[in-house]
Amino acid sequence: MHNSLKKRVHDILENESGDFLGWTVTIFLILLIVLNVLLVIFETVEGVKAQYGELFWKFELFSLAVFTVEYGVRLWACNAEERYAHPLKGRLLYVITPLALVDLVAILPTWITLLLPIGLVDFLALRVLRLVRVFRVFKLGHYNHSLTKVKRVISAQKRELFVVAFVAFVVLIVASCLMYYVENPAQPDSFPNIPAAMWWGVETLTTIGYGDVVPITPMGKLTGSLIALMGVALFAIPAGILSFGFYEEFHTHQEKDKPASQPRFQCTSIADEIKKAAELRENGILTQREFEDYKKQLLSSADVEHHGNLDNDRSN
Repeated sequence: MHNSLKKRVHDILENESGDFLGWTVTIFLILLIVLNVLLVIFETVEGVKAQYGELFWKFELFSLAVFTVEYGVRLWACNAEERYAHPLKGRLLYVITPLALVDLVAILPTWITLLLPIGLVDFLALRVLRLVRVFRVFKLGHYNHSLTKVKRVISAQKRELFVVAFVAFVVLIVASCLMYYVENPAQPDSFPNIPAAMWWGVETLTTIGYGDVVPITPMGKLTGSLIALMGVALFAIPAGILSFGFYEEFHTHQEKDKPASQPRFQCTSIADEIKKAAELRENGILTQREFEDYKKQLLSSADVEHHGNLDNDRSN
């Protein structure tokens, strides 16, 4: 009885029950999160805050009560999942999960504001803590299964993304060192040392270019131009990696969602897949070699499927 109740509560909070009560709780929590984010935004408008400040505070206390109860209930019901089955260790593992940490951050600033005396902590610091309530928007991750796809894509491409991040770090160091040695004699104030030059490297490689620090020597301008062009290419690489990762993720789910009686490879579907891959190649997401390999894989799989069907027909 106790375990079944815990499983029922867990399914409702995780939006897995699929019944009226589950959807009602989910919609209520989503609306409450959205209203809280809007409250944080409008609280910064002095006129609105002066007129509705008391109402905002009452709504904040109501939201705090609801989210505190939700966090406690989630902590109690997390044992319904097998990975958190242990009464103590399981709950400790759940507490350090990203979504559980978001739930805690969503309520902690307001509790600190309520419990600590004003004189003990700087009032400005308390205001900054309360602004952290905007993180409640990340609580929507409990109810958005699309974020799970994002997590899977990043996890699948983590090695490639790590390589790109490492290359970007190396390029930043090299670019900053080069610019320091080229520009320091002419601009000792703008490029006093390599760490200071790294600020210029970051804004140049990210193509932001605030203009607060710029090279003035001919060699510095040439070096800066090459580094700026390198930055454009450098940030196009992770975009291509993630784009291809999302393409594979959605393609995999489409294949899983096909009825069992439907052949996995059909002429029309193969043509569509080749067409999509060609578009990715034209957009620079796939190389010509990747496109050709993917095309061969599709045609080879279709050929195997076709011969398998012919053998079955002959045997029958």
